[in-house]
Amino acid sequence: MTFSRRFLSGVCALTLWGSWAAGGAALAQSGDGKNGPAPQSPAAKTLLLRGQVLSLGQALRRIGAAAGDEDQAAGQMVLLDTRGHIHPLLKDARGRGFWKDRRLRGVPLELLVRQRAASPYVQVIRVFMLKDGKRLEVDYWCDICAIVMYELKECECCQGPIRLRLRPVRDSDLPSSVAPAPR
Repeated sequence: MTFSRRFLSGVCALTLWGSWAAGGAALAQSGDGKNGPAPQSPAAKTLLLRGQVLSLGQALRRIGAAAGDEDQAAGQMVLLDTRGHIHPLLKDARGRGFWKDRRLRGVPLELLVRQRAASPYVQVIRVFMLKDGKRLEVDYWCDICAIVMYELKECECCQGPIRLRLRPVRDSDLPSSVAPAPR
């Protein structure tokens, strides 16, 4: 192969690579290339909400709304806040405790939650029970292994029983970016 052919082959390869790279960059900027820009992940807000955790059906009845399908309404836990707004709970590692432990339902609580603008669901970060004017943090504790858990189950370590633990919390223990819930 002569020098000129090798040179032209190299130039063609670079041109093709440059077009591919530019097209890939344009595709990355526009999402799938057909439907406009890729959606940006909305920023999450951290909120401190006060109310009671209930099944969706119970919450809808309390605000005077039709409960709809009882199976669905009984299977979804929500926070009915003090203003009468319903916040569905995400059933993840921290929120699952409300499905498993009835003692956490129907009692005055504060929930430190994360919520995204595009979703009505709230992700529970911390749970506080309100008793005698005091804020008590809720978790589960194994006295044998001295480890904390966030739902009622056997200890993850020794497979023994765990207990509901309530510990006093001060306002200063909350993240500074979160305002205390309205009383």
